[in-house]
Amino acid sequence: MGDAFLELAQTEGEGPYGDWLRQQAEGMCLVGIEVDDLAAAVSHLQARGAKVSEPQEGGVPDVRFALVDTASTHGVPIALVQRSK
Repeated sequence: MGDAFLELAQTEGEGPYGDWLRQQAEGMCLVGIEVDDLAAAVSHLQARGAKVSEPQEGGVPDVRFALVDTASTHGVPIALVQRSK
């Protein structure tokens, strides 16, 4: 599986990321999978029938992401994340 990390987030301050976190229920709100090439990962999943949003800028600088529709993941919220290096 390679390197992995766990990010624990807490709402703090104002802004789109904090606003989104406040709307979520307690517990796990999202599984993020870091990818090297977001466009390729989106195309790969879409070619296999998954519903995936178009890549968009994240609430954090130098981050882009795409959301996989929960209908394609048995209800588990998943985001594909690409960080600028």
